[in-house]
Amino acid sequence: MQSIPATARLLAVALAATGFAALTTLGTPALAAGDAHDHGHASAAAKPLPAGKRWATDAALREGMTEIRHALEPQLGAIHDDKLAPEQYQAIAAKTEQQVAHIVANCKLPPDADAALHGIIADIGEATEAMSGKSRAKPRDGAVKLLGALDAYGRTFDHPGWKKLRG
Repeated sequence: MQSIPATARLLAVALAATGFAALTTLGTPALAAGDAHDHGHASAAAKPLPAGKRWATDAALREGMTEIRHALEPQLGAIHDDKLAPEQYQAIAAKTEQQVAHIVANCKLPPDADAALHGIIADIGEATEAMSGKSRAKPRDGAVKLLGALDAYGRTFDHPGWKKLRG
């Protein structure tokens, strides 16, 4: 049997049926390479920040979350009115999965910020599962969960210019 590189194996497992929740225990390519960016520690909760404070972000996180927002935001009216077609939900899910893979492969957050991100990534994973028809949840419910995850991201992370989405 042909050997699959560790990074490809990790991403494949993480993107499989468990959505992105597997990332909280498996790690990322950086972990496989022995980097200090250890997603494996994320099973422990992040230290809470003082009121009004948010975790710092890096360019990869900001770029990925902005692209996820751009995939969802134009469809909010149709989602609210329950008029989005299944293939449109699937397109949002596909774009979101692509961006989460980018974030996981490239983010360089301190351990506590990384741990805080994992809960949001898990919610995004559940959302994409529903939108892509891979769970019992309705695609619309997945979109609503994604909206909630993006809002949680904005409350948790310091992303200059990020504003709450209107649902």
